[in-house]
Amino acid sequence: MKTNGKRFLLISICLVLVSIVLPFMVTFGKETTPSPIVLKYGGVNPEGSWPEIYGHKLWRDDVKKATGDRVTFEEYNAQTLVKTPDTWRSVETGIADVTSATHVALPGLCPLSEVMALPFLPFKSSAQASGILWKLYEEFPSIREEFKVHHVTHFVIGLGNHIISRNKLFKTMDDFKGVKIRATGGALAPEQLKLLGAVPVTMPVTEVYLNFQKGVMDAVVGNWDFTIFTKLYEVGQYYTYVPVNGFVISSLINKAKWNSLPQDIQQIINKQSGLWRSEELGYQQFDSAFDRAKKLIKDQGFQMTEYIVSPEEMQKWIKVSAYPLWDKWVKDNTAKGHPESQKILDRVLQLIETYNPGYKPGYKP
Repeated sequence: MKTNGKRFLLISICLVLVSIVLPFMVTFGKETTPSPIVLKYGGVNPEGSWPEIYGHKLWRDDVKKATGDRVTFEEYNAQTLVKTPDTWRSVETGIADVTSATHVALPGLCPLSEVMALPFLPFKSSAQASGILWKLYEEFPSIREEFKVHHVTHFVIGLGNHIISRNKLFKTMDDFKGVKIRATGGALAPEQLKLLGAVPVTMPVTEVYLNFQKGVMDAVVGNWDFTIFTKLYEVGQYYTYVPVNGFVISSLINKAKWNSLPQDIQQIINKQSGLWRSEELGYQQFDSAFDRAKKLIKDQGFQMTEYIVSPEEMQKWIKVSAYPLWDKWVKDNTAKGHPESQKILDRVLQLIETYNPGYKPGYKP
């Protein structure tokens, strides 16, 4: 009986100890497995659209994977959280933690970065142009100053690389005379078309298709993302290939949110960002879109009449409509207190000649 009593007492003591220790063990386990860091993404493009699939979503997916899902994203696409003109401000104020801001909707906000939107800069590809802006960001303090309220992960430069028309190709400058063309690109885009002899038309993206169909304008400056998204290929079949202009897209993280992230998470995100990511998304979103677009257009039964402007003719267009606007950009920004403006433009032209992107499809760090 005494032995049984001792056993009962020992078992009772063990049960009491377990009841005391177990809650601490559970709590300790929870503390060693932190909850995921959830970042609110305010996107302007619909889920499943080309700019999402081949653009910013690639970065978000790679960040999630590289952090082992320690970082995830609460996604608000199609302007459900922020409208296009509000992307920059929404991240600055914390409405969104992350966004992809299209600077066409933010005129004058980052005037030095808008060097990338000057007309007829002879970029070899969007991958090259995107990498060039990242290099400028690293080299010029005044460009970094433009983005100081955010943490920048990468840039993408979309190139307006064709003019789609309902009834003609643009083989010489004479073909522009009196033609109504929807200006796409930066603030200088309408001036560029005027100097070529065209009549520039500006309107929101949502109104372009119907007005193109009605003949309110005869042609539209486009890139393949834009032409496919707006379905302009259903109306126009004449494609003149020419590097009309570029536009800046910046990927931004709220500065306070960035500073709150653990250091190892910051290091992982930085590894998924920067020069190589800028090159990759320039290639994926814009350069590789050409083949996708042509296949889609032809698979849907629409015709394409195509023409590539000769280098000799291009030089005439550049002389008339690019050089004056390059000079204007330098003069205006110098007057605003940026004497380095000419140096920035010269550096862009130098990099166009000397810099070849290192990104190869499929590369991951």
